[in-house]
Amino acid sequence: MVLWEWPPLQKTNIRSRAEFRTLYSIFQELKKSYFNNSSKFEEISMGMSGDYQIAIEEGSTIIRVGNKLFG
Repeated sequence: MVLWEWPPLQKTNIRSRAEFRTLYSIFQELKKSYFNNSSKFEEISMGMSGDYQIAIEEGSTIIRVGNKLFG
């Protein structure tokens, strides 16, 4: 069973949002079930230059924006 696949490069904002929402839900469940008292399970990295705004809206705490900065 595949829980998550690498998203295609040409995806829609609707699909990005759904993927980020699913990933954040999995993150929250893992945190609650296995890392509830750990300060080391606080960050979730989602989003890149093309979709970082949506990633932030869906709970990302780390984004990758290399193309925005360096072209």
